[in-house]
Amino acid sequence: MYLPGSAESNSSPGYWRAADRCGASEAKLDSGPCFHAELEARLLDPCIVRNRLKVWSVRGNARAALALQATHGSLDAYLWAFVNGAPIQGNRRASGEVPARSEISDRLSKDLLKHGFKFVGSTIMYAYMQAVGMVNDHLIDCHRHHAGAQRTA
Repeated sequence: MYLPGSAESNSSPGYWRAADRCGASEAKLDSGPCFHAELEARLLDPCIVRNRLKVWSVRGNARAALALQATHGSLDAYLWAFVNGAPIQGNRRASGEVPARSEISDRLSKDLLKHGFKFVGSTIMYAYMQAVGMVNDHLIDCHRHHAGAQRTA
């Protein structure tokens, strides 16, 4: 659900609002705020890129997340298994060394797609992995580099 550059920072809060209203409960997915009319109303929200497939993916991704929770105990356990439970240390010296994707984000993306998720390409998943601390790509001279070496979940 992320977009590159400034479009990402402008659109993400709108997508999060849509996702928050849905919640991860099967009942809400069928008759609550994620019901047809609510998702169609999201298409009028000026804070998001009004792409019908992306808006409707909120509900499908929530269903897929519930299924992963049922089989793996939690979405957290599923995701962190891809990095063996510990953040990957990038040890980068320059921002040009930071990749847009990795072999792990490729595998994660393919597995999420296999489980029914939408809009979870490798680049998006690598950015997600950075955001939640699964990958520490802070440059080695950044004050956050050492803090990112530990799992915070």
